[in-house]
Amino acid sequence: MPAHELVALFPRLRAIYQSAFAGPPYYKTRRHGANFINSLAKHRRQPAFRFLLATTTGPAGQTQSVGFSYGYLSRPGQWWHNSVLPRLADDQAALWLTDSFKLAELAVMPRYQGYGYGSALHDQLLQDLPSTRAVLSTIAADTVARRLYRKRGWVTLLPRFFFPGVNLPYEIMGLELPVSAAQSP
Repeated sequence: MPAHELVALFPRLRAIYQSAFAGPPYYKTRRHGANFINSLAKHRRQPAFRFLLATTTGPAGQTQSVGFSYGYLSRPGQWWHNSVLPRLADDQAALWLTDSFKLAELAVMPRYQGYGYGSALHDQLLQDLPSTRAVLSTIAADTVARRLYRKRGWVTLLPRFFFPGVNLPYEIMGLELPVSAAQSP
């Protein structure tokens, strides 16, 4: 989905986000949903921004949005990149934060979890990227998301990381991406 088409979807994306992250261990509120939309509005301008929307057809034939994922190239000067960089050893930082794609969000409404939407959003988002690696942060708890990432080959770079101003620990993860046709000589 092109970045400029996202604005019309902001109310629905906020609802999906709040639904996906309302329960434990996240406890996201309406305020968090508003902050998410503000972040998405900024992120859609980042290099190599990608956004995917998962939909299903309801009993009356209407299309319903049930999940989404998005990401962009991780670059110096971005909040996430600059927050994580000082905590990684120099060789780790060079490996994981150079030429990496940041998986920023993956959310599926709870009643649609377990049906492959998250896996499809994950796999399609990371397909044919110009990057050699991907990075993300996920809450450091046994969640559906963390299990999905591990199943998909993500490795832990930092097991308990605290972002500035956030009291919950996060796990910083990395994934080596297959070489795409665009990267081949």
